[in-house]
Amino acid sequence: MKIIVAGAGIGGLYAAYLFGKKGHGVTVYEKTDGLENMRYDWHDDANPIAIRNLGIEIPKESFPKKDWTFISPCGNALGMTQSDENRDFSIERRPLNKVLYGMAKEYSDVVFGKEIKSAYIEDGTVSGVIFADGSVEKCDLVIDSCGVDSPIRKSLPVTYGIDGEVGKDSVFVAYRAFYDAVPDAEVKYTNKVYMKHLGKQGISWCIVDNDPTKINVLVGRVGELNKEELNLSLAELRKDNPVLGEKLERGGIVCKIPVRRPLDVMVADGYVAIGDAACMTVPLIGSGIVTSLYAAKYLFEAVGDGNDSSAGKLWAYQYKVYADFGAQHCGVDYLKNWLLRQKNSTIDWIFGSGIMSNRDLQETSVGKLIKLTFKDVTEKLRKGFSRLHLLIPMALMLSKAQKIVKIAKNIPEKYDEIAIAKWANRLDKACGK
Repeated sequence: MKIIVAGAGIGGLYAAYLFGKKGHGVTVYEKTDGLENMRYDWHDDANPIAIRNLGIEIPKESFPKKDWTFISPCGNALGMTQSDENRDFSIERRPLNKVLYGMAKEYSDVVFGKEIKSAYIEDGTVSGVIFADGSVEKCDLVIDSCGVDSPIRKSLPVTYGIDGEVGKDSVFVAYRAFYDAVPDAEVKYTNKVYMKHLGKQGISWCIVDNDPTKINVLVGRVGELNKEELNLSLAELRKDNPVLGEKLERGGIVCKIPVRRPLDVMVADGYVAIGDAACMTVPLIGSGIVTSLYAAKYLFEAVGDGNDSSAGKLWAYQYKVYADFGAQHCGVDYLKNWLLRQKNSTIDWIFGSGIMSNRDLQETSVGKLIKLTFKDVTEKLRKGFSRLHLLIPMALMLSKAQKIVKIAKNIPEKYDEIAIAKWANRLDKACGK
C-alpha cells in the first residue's frame, strides 16, 4: 500500500517506521527545510517506560522530572510528589525527533521543504494530497500528522463528520523559552506552576531546569496570548522568582497546542488523523508524546500488512485510542473546563483547603480522571465542610466527568456511520459542545 504521512510529527514518524518496516511504500512530507528546525526547541513530560516499551531509545539529554508545586491565583502552594518508579522524564523534543527520524528514514522516504495544502479527494475517498505548488500525489492512505491547524483536516468535506476547526477555547497558545539563571538567587520551589496566572484562563511556570544555569519558562493562555499579556506575565514571574534572568538562552517562540478531548471522529476512507491533528494531548498539560506514539502503534495494528484503508478498517484504530486514553481525556477535559470557569477565590480555596490530594494531582497530570472511594469522599467532606457551597459543585462536576468517560468508552466497536453519529452527538451534548 502507498502511504503519505503529512507532516513529520512524532506519531507520524513512528507510523512511517512501522508501516515502512512492514513493506508498505511510505513517504513523509515535512514543510520545514530540514531536520534541525523540525521540532520545538524544548522538552516535555513523558513516561520513559512507555516509550522504551515501543522500542524507542530515550535521548541521553532527557532527565527525571522534579516534583511540581502548583500556585493558586492568590499564592497558595500545593506540592505534588511522585515516586521514582512513576516519575516522568523531561524528553528533549529535538533529540527525540532525531531518533524517530532515523527509525523512519531506514524504511521510508522523508522529504523536507514540501508543504501540503489540502486533501485530494476522488469519489468521496481521500486519494492523495495537493501540495502548495498545486501538484498532486495520489496514495492509498493519508496519515495526517500536520498538527492542530492541519490544512488537510480543514479541507475535508463536512459529510465525513470530522471537525475541521479546533475552537479557540480548545487551543493553548504558549510562549516557551529558557532564560539565564541569576547566580546565588534564592529558590524556594524548583518547579512552580501558576494556575490561572494573573487571574487569566491559562497557566505560567518557572522551572529551575536540569541545567541550573537555565530557567525554563512557559506563559500560556487559552485562545490567545498578546504581547502585552506576555510581557506582564514575564515581569510577574521575575518578581516572584528572583532566579529568573533577562537573557534568552533558547526557544522564545509562541506555539499552539490542542488542550481538549480527542476528535469525535478521526478516520475516513483513505484518511486518518494522529497526534495534535487529532487532539491527542493530555488536556491539562498539553504533552502528547506518549499518546501520539501509541496511537501510531494502534494504527499500524489496525491496518497491518493489508491494503484496506477504508474507514471501516481504520475505525479499529480510533476504538483502541478511546479505549486506551481517549475516554479518560474526555473526562479530564471537562474537569479542566470547569476549573477555568471558576472564580479565582474558588481556585484558591481548592488549593488551600487540602481537598486535592497528591494522588489527585498525579492522576490528572497524566490524563486520568480522579477516582473517589468512600474514604476519599469522607475525607474531602471533613476538609471542605465549611465550604459545602463550593464542595458540592465540585463533587457534581467529578460525577459528570465520570459519566462523560462512560459515554466515551461506549464508542461503537464496529464502524457504523449512524451509530457513530449518535454516539458523537451524545458525547458532544454531555461535554457541553
